[in-house]
Amino acid sequence: MRYLKYVLLVVIIGFTWQLGTLVFRPYDPFLAFFHMGKGIDEMPWAYASLGVVILGSLWIERFFCKYACPLGAVIGILAKVGLTKIHRDETDCKSCNICHKNCHAHVDFLAVTTITDSECNHCMDCVVDCPKPNVLSLRGPRWRFSHPVYATMLVVGLLGLVGASQMAGKWQTKPAMVSFSDGKGKLEPENIRGWMNLQEISAGYGVPLAVIYRGTGLPERVPPTTAMNKIAKEYSLKFEPDKIRDVVRNHLAGKTIEAPAVPVAPKTASVAATPAAPAGKSGKSKQAENQHQPGEEPEVKGFMTLNEIALKTGVPKDYLLKTLGLPTTIDGRTPIRDWMHDHGKTVGDLREAVAAYRKAK
Repeated sequence: MRYLKYVLLVVIIGFTWQLGTLVFRPYDPFLAFFHMGKGIDEMPWAYASLGVVILGSLWIERFFCKYACPLGAVIGILAKVGLTKIHRDETDCKSCNICHKNCHAHVDFLAVTTITDSECNHCMDCVVDCPKPNVLSLRGPRWRFSHPVYATMLVVGLLGLVGASQMAGKWQTKPAMVSFSDGKGKLEPENIRGWMNLQEISAGYGVPLAVIYRGTGLPERVPPTTAMNKIAKEYSLKFEPDKIRDVVRNHLAGKTIEAPAVPVAPKTASVAATPAAPAGKSGKSKQAENQHQPGEEPEVKGFMTLNEIALKTGVPKDYLLKTLGLPTTIDGRTPIRDWMHDHGKTVGDLREAVAAYRKAK
C-alpha cells in the first residue's frame, strides 16, 4: 500500500508526457481545497478526491502523504538517493527513543545509524528534539550541517532560484499560453478553466464571440476580457463555466446552437466579434465564411501548436513541414512561436502555406 504513490507518480509522468497536459490536475485534492468550495462544477473529481482524503485522514495519519501524494513520492526517492542523510551517533545515544516518538513519519532511529527511510523528508525535528547535542545530525559525504545552517541554505537556495528565474524572464506563476488541445492535437473543451476569459476561449478554439454570447445567453454588458469565474459575481448573473464548454463542444461538432437572442458583445482591439451565420448552416460552414472577413483575427497565431493549426485549418501537419522545409522531428505539441524563428520562419510563412494548400484544393 505504501508504494501506491510511486505507482501513481509513474502513471502521472507517463500520461503527462504522452498527452502533453498535467493529467493529475483534475484529481488534485489540494487544488480543490485551496479553491475553498468554489468551482465544484469545474473539478468534481478533485473535490471527490478531497473527500476521500478527509475521510482517510480520520483513521490514518498523513493518509494522502503516505499513499497517494506524487510530491511525497518524489521526496521519498530523494531521501533514498540524496547526498544528505541524518546520522545517529551510537556512542553517545542513550536510546531514549524521543526521536522516534516525535517523528511524524515514525522512522525507527534505533534500528540504524543512517536514516534512509523514504518517509523521512529532512524536517530536522528529530535533531532539535534530541536531548543530547550532536547525537543526531545531518551529514553529506564529507561534511556535517547544523539545523540552522541547513534551514538557511534551503531558504537562500529557494529565493536565489526564484530571483534568478525572474531576472532571466523565465519565472511564471501562470502559463504564458494555454494548451487548448490534447496530446494528439485535438481541440479539447475540457481544457477550459474558470480563470480564462471569453476572448481567450474564442481565439483558442476558433469559436466566434457572437456564438459564445448567443449560446450562453450572456448580455452585451459582460466584456469578453472578463474571467469566467468572475462573471456570475460581478454581473449578478446565473452563469456556470460549463455553459461555455457546451457551446465550444457543440461548435466543434458542427451543431447549430439554439439560444435566446441577446445583444452581441462589442468588438475589442484584439478579438473581433463575428456575426452569426444564417439558420440552417452547419458550424463548419459558419466558420469557413468567417475565416477571411476583413478585420477578423488571423486564423493561425503564434501561441498555437502545429497540431492545433492542422486541426483548425484542415491542412495536414506533414504538408506544412514539407512546404516550409522544416524537419519532421519538430514536436507538434509545442507552440510555433517557441521554435519557428530558430528555423528562419515566421507566422506569416505558415499562413501562406495554409493559403497555398487551400488554393491547390
